[in-house]
Amino acid sequence: MYTTSIIHDLLNWYRDHHRDLPWRNTNDPYRIWLSEVMLQQTQVMTVIPYYHRWLHRFPTLKSVANADRETLLKVWEGLGYYQRCRNFHRAAVMIQDKYQGIIPSDYKQFRALPGVGDYTVAAVLSMAFHQSLPVLDGNVKRFLARYFGMRNLSPFNLRRQQSFLEKAIQPVEPGIFNQAIMEVGSRICRPRNPNCDQCPVADTCQARVRGNVETYPQKTKRKTPPHYNVVIGLLWNKERFLITRRAENGHLGGLWELPGGKIEPGETAEMALRREFIEECRVHIVPGSRVGVVRHTYSHFSIRIALFHCFLVNENEPVIPLQPHRWIQPENVNDYPFPKA
Repeated sequence: MYTTSIIHDLLNWYRDHHRDLPWRNTNDPYRIWLSEVMLQQTQVMTVIPYYHRWLHRFPTLKSVANADRETLLKVWEGLGYYQRCRNFHRAAVMIQDKYQGIIPSDYKQFRALPGVGDYTVAAVLSMAFHQSLPVLDGNVKRFLARYFGMRNLSPFNLRRQQSFLEKAIQPVEPGIFNQAIMEVGSRICRPRNPNCDQCPVADTCQARVRGNVETYPQKTKRKTPPHYNVVIGLLWNKERFLITRRAENGHLGGLWELPGGKIEPGETAEMALRREFIEECRVHIVPGSRVGVVRHTYSHFSIRIALFHCFLVNENEPVIPLQPHRWIQPENVNDYPFPKA
């Protein structure tokens, strides 16, 4: 299974065709680690402007550790998967407290940091500290499955892939090898319409020899994600409206939002809005005009959000939300981190 030709072909192709990405022009483990965190389930072109903005605001890991969570989430706003940001902050604080601000190069120490998994530890330690640790992400799995003609990504085949990578990775430039195989997987050996004519190892690819590249590996059938109808309200108090902050340990934790929730079966949007304000804010409201509707898709569900202007039934009734809350003016919206929807 192990051949030297695929290694040389991949490295030669990468040297001539790799993208000039900002995190590839540094050996700083902080910047490399940041890029890997941002790139999780996010496209490269989406990440680049966020990467630059983050480093402009937080040029060192110490500046991340010293920042408050809300400021970090505001800079991250729109990138999604906010648990990545929260974990990165926790890890930065841990490094300041436990390792005197120095990112550990020891495998077990780095792997134990919040949010660091097998892929991240291999990527960062190989690129920043030149350790021979191969990466096995989705692009690499697909590329190797096609190259070696693996019909499925069974545990046995994944062990075969890991074994190949451990033998193939170059001790001199392990980070370059990892980036080369990931680059081919993401840019050439794409899930759909793979660009086999530009692949450096196409001549020996088993899936291409068999003439059905896109059928490797076989895709597992996914269930249709659920859809929810949601209603939220702009509760006005003169020129200000109410926002509440989501719990830290939940979905979109730590972000600010407008009160509201799911529309239950048999409810109208207005009925659901009245109920949600009673449950969340212990106050009675009158829904006014509808502002508009937004549709948004997350990784595991989709939502349709209807937004209404709202007003207190009794202006003297105290508003006591169960969550942290603020009354803000429209021009203050950019001071708080909100979910993208």
